[in-house]
Amino acid sequence: MILKSMVSFIRKIAACYIGACLFFSEIAFASIEGAHSWISSLGISHQYHHLAASVMIFLLILLLGIYVQFNKKRILSTEVADERVSLLNLLEVFTEFILELIEAIVPKNAHRYFPLIGALVLYIFLSNISSFIPGFVSPSTSISNNLAMGVCTFIFYNYCGFREHGMSYLKQFTGPMIFLAPFMFLLELISHSLRPISLSLRLFGNINGDHTVLSIFSGLVPLFVPIIFMGLGLLVCIIQTYIFSVLSTVYISIATSHDH
Repeated sequence: MILKSMVSFIRKIAACYIGACLFFSEIAFASIEGAHSWISSLGISHQYHHLAASVMIFLLILLLGIYVQFNKKRILSTEVADERVSLLNLLEVFTEFILELIEAIVPKNAHRYFPLIGALVLYIFLSNISSFIPGFVSPSTSISNNLAMGVCTFIFYNYCGFREHGMSYLKQFTGPMIFLAPFMFLLELISHSLRPISLSLRLFGNINGDHTVLSIFSGLVPLFVPIIFMGLGLLVCIIQTYIFSVLSTVYISIATSHDH
């Protein structure tokens, strides 16, 4: 019943979305100056549009957290699952999905890493799809925003490695052979330093590439055709969120592994 309700809900959302695209595709993907006009009307200069959008998404996530906190007692006291599609049910499905994803990669103490991975998934997904809102700029199109998330992941998985192994964690950087240790340490140091850069560039390149393609076809054929690329863009948003979160979890798994 829950699955049927969710499918019905998704169909309604899809119908509303397609209808909105038919009427507003030309408006939603106008020139960059016009698309950012409502953010500029808040008195925010152009170079801070990504930061402003990021703050708005953060506040939205904060409100979701407060909403769940206020409804925590009702969630815990409910013995029978609610079959209706609601925000709480969707958040519960989201939580279970992320926990299962982490447990598949890091079976031990998966709940420890949920706060970071869950926050990354929620923030990146909302940042990616925010570009579908007319007049809203996606924070994912800013390399500095993506690099900040990559650096947070870098710091966190190394912290997890030291917490799990102590100073023995450094053995992962030296390799199995003593005489190759200096070379391996330098190589591993470069490899680890490139991880946050690769995470940020991958997200930056794919989201910007998708937006570029969509803006080109929206300019050529303002109606109907952009809907196809909007659907592909939504798929890109989901895939890039998944890739970023999975790679972050893999880095944590490698850092905390005892197989080295």
